[in-house]
Amino acid sequence: MKAGDLKHRVTVQKMTVTRASTGEEIETWTDVATRWAFVEPLRGRENYELGIESTVNFYQVKMRYESGLLSTDRRLVFNSQYLDIESVINVDEAGKEYEVTCRA
Repeated sequence: MKAGDLKHRVTVQKMTVTRASTGEEIETWTDVATRWAFVEPLRGRENYELGIESTVNFYQVKMRYESGLLSTDRRLVFNSQYLDIESVINVDEAGKEYEVTCRA
């Protein structure tokens, strides 16, 4: 992967769950890191359930490998969009590059 291929900025976030004084759980997303990446739209799909129409878009994100940075319980922020991580692949198990499939 060449540095020039990584032309998009993405922020990695993780969810933290805390309890309010009433006992209810509060989910908060906090920034972990901001990195250069290549973000490519793959496909989109429209759903129509219970009278509500929604659109789901899928993306492939390529980034430099960094141990422990990405997992399916984290998300990426790209151009004000929240991308839920579906899968994380360490390409060739070489510890050099991630291929990440995300859903927005």
